[in-house]
Amino acid sequence: MQYIDDFVTGNALTTDQKRLLFGVGGSSMAFAIDTTGSMGDIIAIAQEEAIALASGRLGTPDEPSFYVVSPFNDPTVGPLTKTPDFSAFEDAIDSLFASGGGDCPELSITGMIDAVQVMDPNSDLFMMTDAASNDFDLAGNLTQAANDKKITIHIYKFDSNCDDGIVTKRSILSKRADSLSDTIYAQIAALTGGTYHSLPREEASTISTLLSAVTASDSVGIFKIISTVDSSGTSSYDLPVDSQMVNFSIALQGHGLTLSLIEPDGSTLDLNGTGITVTSSSEGEFVEVSNPVSGRWKVVISGSGPFTCNARGVSSLRFSSFDFVELRGRPGHTGYFPITDTEPAYDHDVAAVAYLEGDFSTASFDLRGPDGTHLHDPRQW
Repeated sequence: MQYIDDFVTGNALTTDQKRLLFGVGGSSMAFAIDTTGSMGDIIAIAQEEAIALASGRLGTPDEPSFYVVSPFNDPTVGPLTKTPDFSAFEDAIDSLFASGGGDCPELSITGMIDAVQVMDPNSDLFMMTDAASNDFDLAGNLTQAANDKKITIHIYKFDSNCDDGIVTKRSILSKRADSLSDTIYAQIAALTGGTYHSLPREEASTISTLLSAVTASDSVGIFKIISTVDSSGTSSYDLPVDSQMVNFSIALQGHGLTLSLIEPDGSTLDLNGTGITVTSSSEGEFVEVSNPVSGRWKVVISGSGPFTCNARGVSSLRFSSFDFVELRGRPGHTGYFPITDTEPAYDHDVAAVAYLEGDFSTASFDLRGPDGTHLHDPRQW
Protein backbone atom coordinates (compact mmCIF):
# COMPACT_ATOMS: atom_id res chain seq x y z
CA MET A 1 0.00 0.00 0.00
CA GLN A 2 2.84 2.37 0.84
CA TYR A 3 4.47 1.57 -2.50
CA ILE A 4 1.36 2.55 -4.47
CA ASP A 5 0.64 5.56 -2.25
CA ASP A 6 4.09 6.98 -2.91
CA PHE A 7 3.45 6.82 -6.63
CA VAL A 8 0.00 8.42 -6.40
CA THR A 9 0.72 11.25 -3.94
CA GLY A 10 4.42 11.76 -4.56
CA ASN A 11 6.31 13.22 -7.47
CA ALA A 12 8.09 10.04 -8.55
CA LEU A 13 5.98 9.80 -11.71
CA THR A 14 4.54 12.26 -14.17
CA THR A 15 0.79 12.33 -14.81
CA ASP A 16 1.24 10.40 -18.05
CA GLN A 17 3.32 7.76 -16.27
CA LYS A 18 0.67 7.38 -13.57
CA ARG A 19 -1.97 6.88 -16.25
CA LEU A 20 0.14 4.15 -17.83
CA LEU A 21 0.75 2.47 -14.45
CA PHE A 22 -2.96 2.19 -13.73
CA GLY A 23 -3.94 1.14 -17.23
CA VAL A 24 -5.79 4.31 -18.26
CA GLY A 25 -3.15 5.67 -20.62
CA GLY A 26 -1.05 4.28 -23.39
CA SER A 27 -3.01 5.72 -26.31
CA SER A 28 -1.37 6.97 -29.48
CA MET A 29 -2.23 9.67 -31.98
CA ALA A 30 -0.78 8.86 -35.39
CA PHE A 31 -0.52 10.65 -38.72
CA ALA A 32 0.37 9.04 -42.06
CA ILE A 33 1.00 11.89 -44.50
CA ASP A 34 1.71 11.86 -48.24
CA THR A 35 4.94 13.77 -48.98
CA THR A 36 5.05 13.46 -52.78
CA GLY A 37 5.47 16.50 -55.00
CA SER A 38 1.78 16.72 -55.85
CA MET A 39 1.08 17.64 -52.19
CA GLY A 40 3.17 20.79 -52.52
CA ASP A 41 0.32 23.29 -52.30
CA ILE A 42 -1.48 21.64 -49.37
CA ILE A 43 1.14 19.89 -47.23
CA ALA A 44 1.58 23.02 -45.10
CA ILE A 45 -2.16 23.01 -44.38
CA ALA A 46 -2.03 19.28 -43.58
CA GLN A 47 0.79 19.99 -41.12
CA GLU A 48 -1.17 22.80 -39.47
CA GLU A 49 -4.27 20.65 -39.18
CA ALA A 50 -2.34 17.74 -37.67
CA ILE A 51 -0.78 19.98 -35.03
CA ALA A 52 -4.12 21.68 -34.32
CA LEU A 53 -5.82 18.32 -33.82
CA ALA A 54 -3.09 17.11 -31.46
CA SER A 55 -2.72 20.37 -29.52
CA GLY A 56 -6.46 20.41 -28.85
CA ARG A 57 -5.98 17.33 -26.64
CA LEU A 58 -3.12 18.69 -24.53
CA GLY A 59 -4.06 18.77 -20.85
CA THR A 60 -7.26 16.77 -21.44
CA PRO A 61 -8.11 13.11 -20.75
CA ASP A 62 -7.57 12.55 -24.50
CA GLU A 63 -3.94 13.66 -24.47
CA PRO A 64 -2.04 10.73 -26.00
CA SER A 65 0.94 9.06 -24.39
CA PHE A 66 2.68 8.74 -27.75
CA TYR A 67 2.65 10.56 -31.08
CA VAL A 68 3.42 8.75 -34.33
CA VAL A 69 4.36 10.34 -37.68
CA SER A 70 4.57 8.01 -40.69
CA PRO A 71 5.35 9.85 -43.95
CA PHE A 72 5.01 7.97 -47.21
CA ASN A 73 6.15 8.63 -50.75
CA ASP A 74 6.93 6.36 -53.69
CA PRO A 75 9.01 4.21 -53.84
CA THR A 76 9.88 4.73 -50.14
CA VAL A 77 8.18 5.25 -46.78
CA GLY A 78 9.44 6.78 -43.53
CA PRO A 79 11.36 7.65 -41.55
CA LEU A 80 8.81 6.85 -38.85
CA THR A 81 8.73 8.83 -35.60
CA LYS A 82 7.23 7.67 -32.29
CA THR A 83 7.65 10.04 -29.36
CA PRO A 84 5.92 10.89 -26.05
CA ASP A 85 6.98 14.52 -26.40
CA PHE A 86 4.61 16.98 -28.11
CA SER A 87 7.45 19.30 -29.12
CA ALA A 88 9.29 16.43 -30.79
CA PHE A 89 6.04 15.53 -32.57
CA GLU A 90 5.71 19.11 -33.81
CA ASP A 91 9.29 19.01 -35.08
CA ALA A 92 8.61 15.74 -36.93
CA ILE A 93 5.49 17.17 -38.56
CA ASP A 94 7.15 20.49 -39.43
CA SER A 95 10.12 18.69 -41.03
CA LEU A 96 7.90 17.11 -43.71
CA PHE A 97 8.12 18.56 -47.22
CA ALA A 98 6.68 17.60 -50.59
CA SER A 99 9.02 16.29 -53.26
CA GLY A 100 9.51 13.48 -55.76
CA GLY A 101 7.06 10.63 -56.14
CA GLY A 102 7.43 9.86 -59.84
CA ASP A 103 4.17 8.25 -60.96
CA CYS A 104 0.98 9.11 -59.14
CA PRO A 105 0.03 6.08 -56.98
CA GLU A 106 1.73 6.22 -53.58
CA LEU A 107 2.51 3.74 -50.79
CA SER A 108 -0.32 4.95 -48.56
CA ILE A 109 -1.32 1.51 -47.25
CA THR A 110 2.28 0.69 -46.27
CA GLY A 111 2.54 4.05 -44.54
CA MET A 112 -0.55 3.26 -42.48
CA ILE A 113 0.60 -0.29 -41.69
CA ASP A 114 3.94 1.05 -40.42
CA ALA A 115 2.05 3.41 -38.10
CA VAL A 116 -0.34 0.73 -36.82
CA GLN A 117 2.56 -1.59 -35.95
CA VAL A 118 3.96 0.87 -33.38
CA MET A 119 0.67 2.30 -32.11
CA ASP A 120 -0.98 1.44 -28.80
CA PRO A 121 -4.45 -0.17 -28.78
CA ASN A 122 -7.61 1.95 -28.80
CA SER A 123 -6.03 4.80 -30.74
CA ASP A 124 -6.68 7.00 -33.79
CA LEU A 125 -4.75 7.08 -37.08
CA PHE A 126 -5.21 9.97 -39.52
CA MET A 127 -4.09 9.61 -43.15
CA MET A 128 -3.83 12.50 -45.63
CA THR A 129 -3.16 12.13 -49.36
CA ASP A 130 -4.16 13.41 -52.78
CA ALA A 131 -3.57 10.19 -54.72
CA ALA A 132 -4.57 6.60 -55.21
CA SER A 133 -2.58 3.84 -53.55
CA ASN A 134 0.18 1.80 -55.16
CA ASP A 135 -0.33 -1.02 -52.63
CA PHE A 136 -4.08 -1.55 -52.41
CA ASP A 137 -3.38 -5.30 -52.25
CA LEU A 138 -2.31 -4.74 -48.63
CA ALA A 139 -5.66 -3.20 -47.57
CA GLY A 140 -6.77 -6.46 -45.93
CA ASN A 141 -3.56 -6.65 -43.91
CA LEU A 142 -4.10 -3.08 -42.77
CA THR A 143 -7.70 -3.53 -41.60
CA GLN A 144 -6.86 -6.80 -39.83
CA ALA A 145 -3.91 -5.23 -37.98
CA ALA A 146 -5.97 -2.16 -37.05
CA ASN A 147 -8.94 -4.17 -35.80
CA ASP A 148 -6.70 -6.46 -33.74
CA LYS A 149 -5.54 -3.36 -31.84
CA LYS A 150 -8.89 -1.51 -32.02
CA ILE A 151 -7.32 1.33 -34.00
CA THR A 152 -9.68 3.68 -35.81
CA ILE A 153 -8.53 4.99 -39.20
CA HIS A 154 -9.67 8.36 -40.58
CA ILE A 155 -8.73 9.12 -44.20
CA TYR A 156 -8.66 12.42 -46.05
CA LYS A 157 -8.11 12.41 -49.82
CA PHE A 158 -7.96 15.65 -51.78
CA ASP A 159 -8.80 16.05 -55.47
CA SER A 160 -5.89 15.90 -57.90
CA ASN A 161 -4.80 14.72 -61.33
CA CYS A 162 -3.30 11.73 -59.52
CA ASP A 163 -6.72 10.26 -58.89
CA ASP A 164 -9.84 12.17 -59.88
CA GLY A 165 -8.63 14.16 -62.87
CA ILE A 166 -9.24 17.89 -63.07
CA VAL A 167 -11.73 18.68 -65.81
CA THR A 168 -14.82 20.27 -64.32
CA LYS A 169 -16.33 20.23 -60.87
CA ARG A 170 -19.17 18.03 -62.15
CA SER A 171 -16.78 15.42 -63.55
CA ILE A 172 -14.70 15.45 -60.36
CA LEU A 173 -17.73 14.65 -58.26
CA SER A 174 -18.81 11.80 -60.52
CA LYS A 175 -15.29 10.31 -60.62
CA ARG A 176 -14.90 10.73 -56.87
CA ALA A 177 -17.95 8.52 -56.31
CA ASP A 178 -16.70 5.79 -58.64
CA SER A 179 -12.90 5.69 -58.34
CA LEU A 180 -11.18 2.60 -56.99
CA SER A 181 -9.28 4.61 -54.42
CA ASP A 182 -12.51 6.05 -53.01
CA THR A 183 -14.02 2.59 -52.76
CA ILE A 184 -11.06 1.06 -50.93
CA TYR A 185 -10.26 4.07 -48.74
CA ALA A 186 -13.92 4.20 -47.71
CA GLN A 187 -13.90 0.47 -46.91
CA ILE A 188 -10.79 0.82 -44.73
CA ALA A 189 -12.41 3.66 -42.78
CA ALA A 190 -15.74 1.82 -42.44
CA LEU A 191 -14.17 -1.49 -41.36
CA THR A 192 -12.16 0.23 -38.61
CA GLY A 193 -14.96 2.50 -37.39
CA GLY A 194 -13.42 5.64 -38.87
CA THR A 195 -14.42 8.27 -41.40
CA TYR A 196 -13.47 8.88 -45.03
CA HIS A 197 -13.53 12.30 -46.69
CA SER A 198 -12.88 13.08 -50.34
CA LEU A 199 -12.58 16.85 -50.70
CA PRO A 200 -11.46 19.64 -53.02
CA ARG A 201 -7.98 20.88 -52.20
CA GLU A 202 -9.27 24.24 -50.98
CA GLU A 203 -11.13 22.47 -48.15
CA ALA A 204 -8.00 20.96 -46.56
CA SER A 205 -8.35 23.38 -43.64
CA THR A 206 -11.57 21.65 -42.46
CA ILE A 207 -9.79 18.53 -41.15
CA SER A 208 -9.47 19.46 -37.47
CA THR A 209 -12.97 20.97 -37.37
CA LEU A 210 -14.64 17.83 -38.70
CA LEU A 211 -12.62 15.37 -36.64
CA SER A 212 -12.24 17.00 -33.22
CA ALA A 213 -15.82 16.21 -32.19
CA VAL A 214 -15.89 12.60 -33.39
CA THR A 215 -12.51 11.38 -32.10
CA ALA A 216 -12.67 12.51 -28.45
CA SER A 217 -12.82 9.69 -25.89
CA ASP A 218 -16.05 11.01 -24.37
CA SER A 219 -17.74 10.87 -27.79
CA VAL A 220 -19.91 7.76 -28.18
CA GLY A 221 -21.47 6.32 -31.32
CA ILE A 222 -25.24 6.53 -31.75
CA PHE A 223 -25.50 5.18 -35.29
CA LYS A 224 -23.62 5.05 -38.57
CA ILE A 225 -25.75 4.54 -41.69
CA ILE A 226 -24.35 3.67 -45.12
CA SER A 227 -27.23 3.64 -47.58
CA THR A 228 -29.04 5.35 -50.46
CA VAL A 229 -31.89 7.84 -50.11
CA ASP A 230 -35.30 6.21 -50.56
CA SER A 231 -37.11 6.56 -53.88
CA SER A 232 -39.46 9.02 -52.16
CA GLY A 233 -36.57 11.48 -51.91
CA THR A 234 -36.20 11.33 -48.12
CA SER A 235 -34.82 8.88 -45.57
CA SER A 236 -35.29 9.31 -41.81
CA TYR A 237 -33.65 7.66 -38.82
CA ASP A 238 -34.39 7.71 -35.10
CA LEU A 239 -31.79 9.52 -32.98
CA PRO A 240 -32.17 8.61 -29.28
CA VAL A 241 -30.85 11.32 -26.94
CA ASP A 242 -30.50 10.18 -23.32
CA SER A 243 -30.78 12.45 -20.30
CA GLN A 244 -26.99 12.44 -19.78
CA MET A 245 -26.09 13.62 -23.28
CA VAL A 246 -24.58 17.12 -23.30
CA ASN A 247 -24.24 17.40 -27.09
CA PHE A 248 -24.48 15.38 -30.28
CA SER A 249 -23.11 15.71 -33.80
CA ILE A 250 -24.35 14.54 -37.19
CA ALA A 251 -21.92 14.13 -40.09
CA LEU A 252 -23.64 13.67 -43.47
CA GLN A 253 -21.52 12.72 -46.46
CA GLY A 254 -23.30 12.71 -49.80
CA HIS A 255 -23.28 15.05 -52.76
CA GLY A 256 -26.38 17.19 -53.30
CA LEU A 257 -28.09 16.03 -50.07
CA THR A 258 -29.58 18.14 -47.30
CA LEU A 259 -30.00 17.40 -43.61
CA SER A 260 -32.73 18.40 -41.15
CA LEU A 261 -33.38 17.46 -37.52
CA ILE A 262 -36.77 16.89 -35.93
CA GLU A 263 -36.98 17.43 -32.17
CA PRO A 264 -38.90 15.04 -29.86
CA ASP A 265 -41.93 17.40 -29.87
CA GLY A 266 -42.17 17.17 -33.68
CA SER A 267 -40.76 20.62 -34.48
CA THR A 268 -37.93 21.16 -36.97
CA LEU A 269 -34.71 22.38 -35.36
CA ASP A 270 -33.54 25.83 -36.46
CA LEU A 271 -29.96 25.19 -37.58
CA ASN A 272 -29.20 28.89 -37.10
CA GLY A 273 -30.20 28.78 -33.43
CA THR A 274 -28.10 29.18 -30.30
CA GLY A 275 -25.80 26.30 -29.41
CA ILE A 276 -25.80 24.90 -32.96
CA THR A 277 -22.74 24.75 -35.20
CA VAL A 278 -22.99 23.92 -38.90
CA THR A 279 -19.92 23.22 -41.07
CA SER A 280 -20.57 22.70 -44.78
CA SER A 281 -18.26 21.20 -47.38
CA SER A 282 -18.59 19.98 -50.94
CA GLU A 283 -19.30 16.45 -49.72
CA GLY A 284 -21.97 17.21 -47.10
CA GLU A 285 -22.70 18.82 -43.76
CA PHE A 286 -21.53 18.55 -40.15
CA VAL A 287 -24.00 19.69 -37.47
CA GLU A 288 -23.24 19.88 -33.74
CA VAL A 289 -26.03 20.54 -31.20
CA SER A 290 -25.26 21.55 -27.60
CA ASN A 291 -27.53 20.81 -24.63
CA PRO A 292 -30.21 18.94 -26.61
CA VAL A 293 -33.50 17.99 -24.96
CA SER A 294 -33.69 14.28 -24.20
CA GLY A 295 -36.03 12.07 -26.18
CA ARG A 296 -36.32 10.54 -29.62
CA TRP A 297 -35.13 12.89 -32.35
CA LYS A 298 -35.23 12.20 -36.08
CA VAL A 299 -32.57 12.76 -38.71
CA VAL A 300 -34.10 13.45 -42.14
CA ILE A 301 -31.94 13.22 -45.27
CA SER A 302 -33.36 14.65 -48.49
CA GLY A 303 -32.20 14.35 -52.10
CA SER A 304 -31.04 11.34 -54.08
CA GLY A 305 -28.02 9.09 -54.18
CA PRO A 306 -25.71 7.26 -51.75
CA PHE A 307 -24.67 8.70 -48.41
CA THR A 308 -23.00 8.00 -45.08
CA CYS A 309 -24.51 9.49 -41.93
CA ASN A 310 -22.57 9.27 -38.67
CA ALA A 311 -24.25 10.32 -35.40
CA ARG A 312 -22.27 10.67 -32.18
CA GLY A 313 -22.93 12.17 -28.76
CA VAL A 314 -21.13 13.07 -25.54
CA SER A 315 -22.71 11.16 -22.68
CA SER A 316 -21.75 9.30 -19.51
CA LEU A 317 -23.72 6.35 -20.91
CA ARG A 318 -21.43 4.57 -23.31
CA PHE A 319 -21.24 1.33 -25.26
CA SER A 320 -17.52 0.93 -24.72
CA SER A 321 -16.81 -2.35 -26.52
CA PHE A 322 -18.35 -5.29 -28.35
CA ASP A 323 -16.48 -8.46 -29.28
CA PHE A 324 -17.52 -11.75 -30.81
CA VAL A 325 -15.89 -14.32 -28.55
CA GLU A 326 -15.01 -17.99 -28.30
CA LEU A 327 -14.25 -20.28 -25.37
CA ARG A 328 -10.55 -21.03 -24.95
CA GLY A 329 -8.22 -22.27 -22.23
CA ARG A 330 -7.36 -25.52 -20.52
CA PRO A 331 -10.12 -27.67 -18.93
CA GLY A 332 -11.45 -26.12 -15.77
CA HIS A 333 -9.96 -22.74 -16.62
CA THR A 334 -11.76 -21.70 -19.78
CA GLY A 335 -12.93 -18.19 -20.58
CA TYR A 336 -14.23 -15.99 -23.36
CA PHE A 337 -11.60 -14.50 -25.67
CA PRO A 338 -12.23 -12.14 -28.62
CA ILE A 339 -12.16 -13.69 -32.09
CA THR A 340 -9.34 -11.77 -33.78
CA ASP A 341 -7.75 -13.94 -36.46
CA THR A 342 -10.88 -14.63 -38.51
CA GLU A 343 -14.48 -13.54 -39.00
CA PRO A 344 -17.18 -15.02 -36.72
CA ALA A 345 -18.74 -18.22 -38.10
CA TYR A 346 -21.95 -17.73 -40.06
CA ASP A 347 -23.41 -21.24 -39.78
CA HIS A 348 -23.82 -21.68 -36.01
CA ASP A 349 -24.42 -19.72 -32.82
CA VAL A 350 -21.74 -17.20 -31.85
CA ALA A 351 -21.30 -15.58 -28.45
CA ALA A 352 -20.50 -11.91 -27.92
CA VAL A 353 -19.41 -9.87 -24.93
CA ALA A 354 -20.39 -6.21 -24.62
CA TYR A 355 -19.41 -3.65 -22.02
CA LEU A 356 -21.66 -0.76 -21.08
CA GLU A 357 -20.59 2.14 -18.88
CA GLY A 358 -22.80 4.60 -17.04
CA ASP A 359 -25.75 4.71 -14.66
CA PHE A 360 -28.38 2.27 -15.94
CA SER A 361 -30.37 -0.68 -14.62
CA THR A 362 -31.33 -2.64 -17.76
CA ALA A 363 -30.14 -2.80 -21.35
CA SER A 364 -31.40 -4.38 -24.57
CA PHE A 365 -29.73 -4.87 -27.94
CA ASP A 366 -30.51 -5.83 -31.48
CA LEU A 367 -28.41 -6.33 -34.60
CA ARG A 368 -28.72 -3.97 -37.56
CA GLY A 369 -27.27 -3.78 -41.05
CA PRO A 370 -25.14 -0.92 -42.42
CA ASP A 371 -28.30 0.76 -43.73
CA GLY A 372 -29.93 0.70 -40.29
CA THR A 373 -32.40 -2.11 -41.02
CA HIS A 374 -33.23 -4.50 -38.17
CA LEU A 375 -31.61 -7.91 -38.65
CA HIS A 376 -31.99 -10.04 -35.56
CA ASP A 377 -32.96 -10.07 -31.88
CA PRO A 378 -30.31 -12.02 -29.94
CA ARG A 379 -31.83 -14.68 -27.73
CA GLN A 380 -29.98 -13.79 -24.54
CA TRP A 381 -28.06 -10.87 -23.09
